[in-house]
Amino acid sequence: MLALALAGCGHEKSTVAENEGIYLDLGQLKYQVQISRWLNPTDPQDFEFFRGLPPGVGTALPADELWFGVFMRVENETELPQPMADRFEIVDTQGVKYEPVQLDPKTNPLVYRALNLPAITVFPFRDTLGDQSFAQGGLLLFKLKTSSNQNRPLVLHISDTRGSFEGEVDLDV
Repeated sequence: MLALALAGCGHEKSTVAENEGIYLDLGQLKYQVQISRWLNPTDPQDFEFFRGLPPGVGTALPADELWFGVFMRVENETELPQPMADRFEIVDTQGVKYEPVQLDPKTNPLVYRALNLPAITVFPFRDTLGDQSFAQGGLLLFKLKTSSNQNRPLVLHISDTRGSFEGEVDLDV
């Protein structure tokens, strides 16, 4: 397990993890992909992950698409609130890019929310459903083409809209 920090001009530009479970130091926060996996909306174990889909988006997908979940943990070890990453993208080896489906956090307590993470805090917050779930991470839900399963590794890109940090993780599919 190797994590590399690439630096330029004295500032951290990118952090790369060759697999899940590695902590990425991005900006002032630590990010960790707890788990990623294919999700099945007809499976009772997965059903709750689909709460809060946008209006007009159902769980049934065309035959050439699959649901995929990434469960992210974020830690703020600083004494000040810090903004969390708000941009995520999965890219396969063919360069096909996928962005997460925007779930409603009011309807789905398991969803990842980009917020100002309070000082000395972990997201999902302690003693919440997200913290107590099997994944112990905030859900990022993606619709991927089935062909992406043949175009691995899938790489999760993590950044923020301010451009202050970026990183990537090879997902264990």
